[in-house]
Amino acid sequence: MESSPQTGQELIVSVPDEVNDPETAGGRPEVRLECFDRRRQRIIREAHPWPFVKDGVGDDLPHAHQRGVPQLLRRVTRCRLLGTDPALEGELPLAR
Repeated sequence: MESSPQTGQELIVSVPDEVNDPETAGGRPEVRLECFDRRRQRIIREAHPWPFVKDGVGDDLPHAHQRGVPQLLRRVTRCRLLGTDPALEGELPLAR
């Protein structure tokens, strides 16, 4: 995960190519992104189309863009994708 260098108003949630497959989500067309602050309070819960796409942003891994207000996005320390097997989750590298 990373903050968007262009706007700072979105998170870019990336996954490795090898798990970006319809079967990872059991054939479902979307997954649910949940993000938490350092107190483990859920502050984002949003559906995203699956599999993710590559659009030339960042290191060009498959990813989704989660928009939000900067004050909320700055609180995010970790996120997970619900409905995937294997479970996909990670920490924001520079979480404040």
